[in-house]
Amino acid sequence: MGQSMRGRVLLLILLLPLGACATSPSGSSKSKAADDPKVDPQRLVQYSKNLQEYIDAMLLCGSTLPADWEEAKRRFDLLHPFFVFKEDPDLVREMKGGSASARQELARRGVMLRAMLVFVSGAYNRQKWDDARKTLMDAGEAGQVLLCTTLLKILLNGQTQELWPHVRFTLVESGPMALETTVGLAKEVADRTPADTAVFAMDDLVQLYMVLIAFGDGGRPALEEHARSPKLNVRRSVARAIGDSKDGSAVQILIRLQEDPEWMVRMAAASALGQMSSARATAGPALVARLGKERDGLVYRTTLRSIGDLLYADAVPDLIKVLEVPSRETAEKAMEALYIITGEKFLRRELWVEWYQTRYADWKKRRAAR
Repeated sequence: MGQSMRGRVLLLILLLPLGACATSPSGSSKSKAADDPKVDPQRLVQYSKNLQEYIDAMLLCGSTLPADWEEAKRRFDLLHPFFVFKEDPDLVREMKGGSASARQELARRGVMLRAMLVFVSGAYNRQKWDDARKTLMDAGEAGQVLLCTTLLKILLNGQTQELWPHVRFTLVESGPMALETTVGLAKEVADRTPADTAVFAMDDLVQLYMVLIAFGDGGRPALEEHARSPKLNVRRSVARAIGDSKDGSAVQILIRLQEDPEWMVRMAAASALGQMSSARATAGPALVARLGKERDGLVYRTTLRSIGDLLYADAVPDLIKVLEVPSRETAEKAMEALYIITGEKFLRRELWVEWYQTRYADWKKRRAAR
């Protein structure tokens, strides 16, 4: 399957509600949902039912009994003009004319679509997902493309968030085709992302970047490219994805984004560094170093909070120094970080200074002895 075919399959799966397509008598193909933006739930239920019946008819084509082939023909007639893949009407016509190869191909497609439905059923079952993934992987490139695009469709559906961790894992398990497809889709979504709108739909990019992060070295070049995007919202999304993934292997990207000219990107990077407990020895010093450079108050306070969230104990002396600043809001954020790290709760600067001067050394020894 070439790049153009992959693109058509990707578009098909991502745009349609259940991965199927209905055709008009003229042969033009469009999704039922796209055909009517006010489509009601009952129509979608019927659409889903038609897809299942269509798959059942395809599976009958794989039977060894001629009676089942005749039943498949009858069902195709009842469902007409419904079809899934562009070539299906021609295959159905050839199958009705007695072509064994067309019948076998329809059966093969039915097996792939049945496996696809396992993922779009709305529930996660590890054994069923593993079996369905194996079925589609064994079906060759067409099955692998169907697998990857179906999983990506779920990943871009805000109503299936409970499935996202399983989807990301399954994509990585699916290998190079999944990586290639994710890279391509991430580029398309990034290209459509507004450059600097404060509020935008970030989840799609974040989830795609988390897949790239999960691919490790394989996904790193694409992630690095997006981290250097001219669009600040793309760079923000990269930072958030790294933070949400909690994957310390990408910490250097965050450190670089701390120097970004846009405050929103720097804030996203600072917040993400606070989640890098797996790379605390690198993330902690980077956050502390940023305190001496950051001039935006909101970013500065976010950095303080991230030092606390990271439980970076070596930053205690630096946080005590921050208490000297005239900004009450900044001092409160430093005290909040100190509380998270030490467990001590003082509400005034002078009490924290007294604790640091009289008890910090003992606290540090006790902590080192643990």
